Amino acid sequence: MRMHNLQKVSLPIRKPSILEGLCAGALKVPSSMALCTSPPQAATAPARNSLNTANVSRKAWSRQVGAVFSARRSAPILRVRASTDAIDEPERDTLVAEFMRYVNASNQSWPNEGRKPTALMPPNTVVKVQMDALMRNDWPEEDSGVRTAFQFSMPEKVEEMLAGQVPESVSVARAWDAAERYLTFSQFAALLREPLYAPIINCSDWKATSPVAFHGPGDIRALQCVKVTYQLPEAKEATRTYTFCLQKVKQGAYRNCWMVVGVRLGDYANV
Repeated sequence: MRMHNLQKVSLPIRKPSILEGLCAGALKVPSSMALCTSPPQAATAPARNSLNTANVSRKAWSRQVGAVFSARRSAPILRVRASTDAIDEPERDTLVAEFMRYVNASNQSWPNEGRKPTALMPPNTVVKVQMDALMRNDWPEEDSGVRTAFQFSMPEKVEEMLAGQVPESVSVARAWDAAERYLTFSQFAALLREPLYAPIINCSDWKATSPVAFHGPGDIRALQCVKVTYQLPEAKEATRTYTFCLQKVKQGAYRNCWMVVGVRLGDYANV
């Protein structure tokens, strides 16, 4: 048999890598990194484990060491901002209507700080916000309900107001008695305390008795009937029916907002 001469080959001595050092316990993980591991003992291998006698495979240790570094990465922060700028107007109206149907179906109350017109509110929500506020007229402050109704009444020259944010308040608003006249808040409050509208303020209950009835060119006018239950002086209950007359603003600061242009005694929505 032919024998080959064996030559002694000297291999260069290579220093262990950081990963191998971690596995062998030759290097210690800084305390700031050790805080990222769970449990803490996983950050540093026992010193008695050498590279040649490690009981844990290098692949498993790589996963653990990788976890040390990946644990220090901050999770991305996502900020979501609702925007309908890129949505067509019919689709936007559909989304708004579906959202408000959910709000009404789940009996969510519109926040008190939101007691003013917004294009998100369909006509039935405009009526609901006012009636809920008037039923508890002096909550959270005296005449808060009347002031809410004043905010939802059509302001004078509403379409001449510059486009932008809805004003915090208006100086004059449309009267409820169907006459096209505009009142200051004190005059408006006095009107709502007249016998015609007094049962609405601090009523014991109310409910809508008709769906919203749209009419007029472009369906920019709407009617909804409500039945109000209130207390008589002799502690008896009585009911009265009112019809809210609303109109959609076409331009200006209140663009696409539904606002009240009158409240009539009787049912004019179910005819």
